[in-house]
Amino acid sequence: MKKILVLMIIMSILFSFYTVSFAGNLDKLDSAGNRILSIFRRIAYWVILIKAIQDIMKAAMSGDTHSLGGIITKYLLMYGALFMIPWLLRLVEGVF
Repeated sequence: MKKILVLMIIMSILFSFYTVSFAGNLDKLDSAGNRILSIFRRIAYWVILIKAIQDIMKAAMSGDTHSLGGIITKYLLMYGALFMIPWLLRLVEGVF
C-alpha cells in the first residue's frame, strides 16, 4: 500500500510538470490535428461520393428505384458524421 501511495504521488508530480511544460505546444497539436482532419475529410468526400454513385447505379440498373432515397441518406449521414462528431466533442469540451 505504501509503494502504491508513493508511486501515485510521484506520478502526480510528474504529470503536473508535464502539463505545465507542454501547455504552449497544444496550439501546434490543434493546428496539426485540424490539418489531418481536413485531409481526411477531403479523401472521405471522394470515397463516399464514388461509393454512393456506384450504389445508386447498381440500384438503378436493377430497377430498384425505391431504395435510392435510403442510399442517398446513408451516404449523407456518413459524410455528415465527419463534421458532426468533432463539433459534438468541442461542445462537450465547452460544457466541462
